[in-house]
This record gives sequence, C-alpha cells and structure tokens, in this order.
Amino acid sequence: MTNFEGFKYLCLNRQQHHLVEDLQQMLFDTLCDTLLTAHAAPADRLILSALASGLINTYVYWFSHDDQITYDALTETNQQLVKTQVALLTK
Repeated sequence: MTNFEGFKYLCLNRQQHHLVEDLQQMLFDTLCDTLLTAHAAPADRLILSALASGLINTYVYWFSHDDQITYDALTETNQQLVKTQVALLTK
C-alpha cells in the first residue's frame, strides 16, 4: 500500500505498458523463487506465470472499474485465485 498511487499510475498509463510487464516478471520471479524447488515440473512455471499476470491484470482492471468493484472484493478474489493456482503446483 506504500506505493499504491504509483502502482495505479503505472497500470492505467498505456505509455508505461512495458513497466507493467516488468512488474509481472518481478512477481513471477519472486513466486518461482519462493514456491518452486529444483525438481519442479515445467508446468509449474506456466501456472506461476498465469498467476503473476492474472494478479497484476486484476489490479489494472480494478483501477479502471473501481466504481463497480470494492477493494475488499478485489483482495478476496485475488486470495482465492492464489489459493486455487498454488494448489495446482506439483507437490
């Protein structure tokens, strides 16, 4: 929440699309470093790629539609998405 306004600006400014992609990559890298082992299945990287992109895109969507979706609904939905997609990872 410390950089919320800057994050919102990046997500809504089409000229900064490459920065949003960089955020997705940073989140993907962090998820991989945190959740994957050396023996992870190749599909696990696809799952985490979809998760990282999806989470960033939910914020992009919400910033453009915040009059239709509450912040609480956004965070609750994102929590469910994370749980569901992490459960798909190879154990």
